[in-house]
Amino acid sequence: MGDTSSGKSSVLSAISGIQFPSNNELTTRCPTQLALNHSATFSGTIRLVRYNRIEDEKQDFTILKRPEDIEHEIARLTLKLKDEGQHISDDMISIEVYGPSYPDLTLLDLPGLVRTVADGEDRSIIPRVRALVERHLKQERTIILAVVPANVDIHNTEILQAAKKRIQKAKEPFPSLQNLTWWIQEPRSL
Repeated sequence: MGDTSSGKSSVLSAISGIQFPSNNELTTRCPTQLALNHSATFSGTIRLVRYNRIEDEKQDFTILKRPEDIEHEIARLTLKLKDEGQHISDDMISIEVYGPSYPDLTLLDLPGLVRTVADGEDRSIIPRVRALVERHLKQERTIILAVVPANVDIHNTEILQAAKKRIQKAKEPFPSLQNLTWWIQEPRSL
């Protein structure tokens, strides 16, 4: 979780070893859930799950033949939402993959928090994204991975303030950042 264009998708790509689309045209527009499962061979599915709709309703569903197809399929579903006029959506892209290099782990990529919009853009995306992030922050099983660019004062970031507020409600200690060491490493499985 973090601001728009803070590098959230890139961090999740590095953690999972699965490439998420990362460019100005294909920003994260909806929750993208990636369920990794350890298995002897690769298999997977990707689908667009419509928010608050009947489960039996026809969903856009694709069987994945190889890990390299995931980025293209995320882009395809994101463009579908964009073509529907959904700049931000509560619908979810759900990816489930199995393979020998994956741990049993589920990750969720959310749209970045938006502070301002350009002239002519819909201002309603600001509160919509906040509500979407808040809905996921409230879930008890959520471990918050707050992504903040290195050139930003972390004490003034909205996501860390929201995370601190949630942790204080749960009466847990708030972890603090003491030291920061940067390194560049090729993405690999956990």
